[in-house]
This record gives sequence, C-alpha cells and structure tokens, in this order.
Amino acid sequence: MMRTLFPVIAAASMLWSPLAQGEDTCLQFFNQKTRDQSFFWGYGESTIQPVAVDVARVDLAKQIRVQVNSSSRVVEDRLSVDFQSNAESVVSENLTEARVVKSCNDGGKFQTVVKINKGQLLKSIRSKVRLHSEKLLQHLDTIKNAASRKDKIISAVAAQADITENGPLLKSNFFLCLNLGSCNALDLKAIDQLSAEVQQLIGNKRLKFLPEDDLALDLKADLKDIIQKEGYSVSEQKSEANLKASCRKTVFARSEQLDQQFVEISCNLQGVLEGVVIFTHEISATGFGNTEKDAVQLARSQLEIVR
Repeated sequence: MMRTLFPVIAAASMLWSPLAQGEDTCLQFFNQKTRDQSFFWGYGESTIQPVAVDVARVDLAKQIRVQVNSSSRVVEDRLSVDFQSNAESVVSENLTEARVVKSCNDGGKFQTVVKINKGQLLKSIRSKVRLHSEKLLQHLDTIKNAASRKDKIISAVAAQADITENGPLLKSNFFLCLNLGSCNALDLKAIDQLSAEVQQLIGNKRLKFLPEDDLALDLKADLKDIIQKEGYSVSEQKSEANLKASCRKTVFARSEQLDQQFVEISCNLQGVLEGVVIFTHEISATGFGNTEKDAVQLARSQLEIVR
C-alpha cells in the first residue's frame, strides 16, 4: 500500500472531484497564491493521488531551502556546512504544520497545493532550538558541578553522546531560523564551551593497548591506526587511559560456486578512563580469497568502524 508522507488529513480526506467548467486548475491557483509572501507554497501533480501530495510537500521543502540558500544574511561557514549536509531532513521535520489547501482532478491527473505559515514555521523552529540548546547546556552545568573527576568524566561521556546525536541538527535548525527571520535562542559560544570541556576531559587521550585475546594482539597495528584516526594515540606504555580490544574470526563454509573462502573479522574496542568507558567502537570487515590466510589478509586491510 502506498503511504503519503503528509500528515493524515481530516474531514474524510480530500475530495478529488473533476474540475468544473471554468474552474481554475490547482496550478493556476498555486501561481496566484504564491504572491502571498506570508506563506511558503508547494505544488505537486501525479496520476496517483498520494504521490501528488508528496510531490507538493517536496516542492514546499524546496522553496524553503531556496530562500535559505539565497539569503544575504552572513552566518558562520560551519553552520552553513551543517545545514547543507542535513538540509533535506531538517526542513522536512519542520513541515508538520503544512496543510493541503486545494486538490484537483484534471482529467485523471491529480494536483495538490500545500502551504505553511512562515510565522508559525519560524516559531516552531525557535522552540526546537531553545529546547535542544537548553538540554545541551545542562550538560555543561552538570560537568562543572560534578563532585569528582570521575563524575565529570561520566557527565562528559553523556554530553558527547548528546552532541554527536543532536548537535548537527541543532545547528542546522539555528541556521534555518537565522535565515528565515531572527533567532536568539542558541548561544553558540556556550555550545562551543561545552565541546571544549568534553574534549579536555575525554578527548585526545593516550591509550595503553590491552588485547584480550590472541587475534586482538595480532591485529594491534591495524586497530591502532583506526583509533588514532579518531584523535587518540595508542601506546604500549602505562597511560592515563586504556584501550581494551577483543576480536573474533568467523570462517564461513567455502563457497563452491565461487571457489572462495570467506572470513569475517569483528572487534570490540573500549576506551576506559578512570574506570569509565569513554567510547565503544565495533570494528569489522569481511574478506575472501583462495585460502583462509588470503581471506584474513584482505579482511584486516578493510577493517573499519561500523558502530
């Protein structure tokens, strides 16, 4: 069953009755209404009803992105980068208040016009920015008020997870807010201060490599390279933090069709600082070859973080 991306529309859905003689098409209606600059408008058409609604919604999102990208407001490049990478999702998630204002059936071709109030959209974005930024800044207070260094580290780990998950979308919403009107709900300096505090507590640490099995020991150089790319250094000497590594190898039944041996290598890496796990990475790769040794060699050359 085809599912429309648009919210459920009440009043027995929409009536897609054929256009009466002399009645404006949805496209004509759309061209007239776009003069009203208090709304963003979107138009879509298709031979399938729900698709026409989805196309209109996509067009609406496109109109918003066009205005944002053409804005002359000067903002920091990093905000622009975050917005561009998240543009589609961050705009789409703010269209829940958009609604269908006209639908037509023009000889079997379904047409839809949707709109969203610019003022309501900006208000919704401001609210999201304020709530998300307040949540992030609570981490800063928690870290500063922690009774011990271990408690600070625990709080920093929680903050890092929140920054990773919500930081880019938060800044994208802020960028969107700035370019649609004004937005004073986010203190970027405070967010940067939180990131710096987290980095100081749990970032760029020297880690002592602690293999928990022979395979992890054999893969030491490969795992070391991967972790160093994450900003850490790995040493054989006593360090302020440890890198625990455990690995396993899965040898699959030989493929008779391909006449190849397949092997999967997977590793679990944990960075531990003062008894607190500051990161966990799952690393894996699959290799194949004429022999198990060949397959292992290929797999270890392709090891990468998967989670």
